[in-house]
Amino acid sequence: MGGGVYFITIESPGDAVVMVHRLPEAVAMDIRTFAEELAKKAQQEVPIGELSPSRFGKVRKLGLYEGMKEECVLSLLGERLPLLRTYYRRVDADVSWYITTQVAKEDTKTVRKGFQLVVRSLKLDRK
Repeated sequence: MGGGVYFITIESPGDAVVMVHRLPEAVAMDIRTFAEELAKKAQQEVPIGELSPSRFGKVRKLGLYEGMKEECVLSLLGERLPLLRTYYRRVDADVSWYITTQVAKEDTKTVRKGFQLVVRSLKLDRK
């Protein structure tokens, strides 16, 4: 893959999102900084409506990953939609891998298994 920055975004029909970022350690951030930067960018770029300030949870060790949660609320046309983002970071040699999931809190149970499949499926091949 080389030494660059790569990312992919996967969206479900129900507006759940999974993002995978690959950053070389020279530009990688700790998981909290990564989450705060992504949340700030999301607030600036929301096309319609408004995102509330985020509440971040504690960083926890989750097997090969460290992880943390973020909660915020999307307000649109008088409606409020609580959102949950979960961040995972895995460091491998000189590369940091970040997996971010986002879903409306009310849909969390519906997408949990799919999100877990993505996180567990990340395989690093060192060729």
